[in-house]
Amino acid sequence: MLLDEHAPLRNRVMIKFAFTGGFRRGELLAIDETDLFFDTNEVRIDESLQYTKKKGYRFKDPKSNSFRKVTMPPDVIQEAAILLREIKKNKLLLGELWRGIDKLLLFGGDMGQPQYPTSPNTWWQRFTKRHNIKPGRLHDMRHSHATMLINQIGKVPGLNIKAISQRLGHANVQTTLNIYTHANRESDILVANAINNILKTGTF
Repeated sequence: MLLDEHAPLRNRVMIKFAFTGGFRRGELLAIDETDLFFDTNEVRIDESLQYTKKKGYRFKDPKSNSFRKVTMPPDVIQEAAILLREIKKNKLLLGELWRGIDKLLLFGGDMGQPQYPTSPNTWWQRFTKRHNIKPGRLHDMRHSHATMLINQIGKVPGLNIKAISQRLGHANVQTTLNIYTHANRESDILVANAINNILKTGTF
């Protein structure tokens, strides 16, 4: 996979977390060692990283107080474990040069400090441009995650709008339903385009 071959481990794991966990950017940047539960393949979301010129970096409650635990694919969690080991090794090597705070951040900077909130998105845009991938924002991974799950309703037993809404940390189910409506609209446009192509080519 292109992402595995050319992306640094930290960025690779972050992109996979964004896509398979549907996390907000600030939530991703706030994940620390204590939020990872390797025995159950879960990630706890209890904070979000924010930066302002006035107050600098600060950790706050996630949007809409959406405290939750999200179950992740085992392979993705195992990559996070490898990344965490690399971070700890780097911390030992840097010694007094380590700039980390009281949290061992999974997606911190090279020297342990919190990442500037726009940095992951800047990296992703450069990566997609360099490898001729359709450009987009890191937040689009969250939308793709939601749409992917919504399209599985009726196919996966027990999967419903409420379960998806809780996983995404939406304030209410209506927010998720709005995405559902948007996803259905996009699907309907694709179907209409396909029908139009059939009419033009006469391939009935």
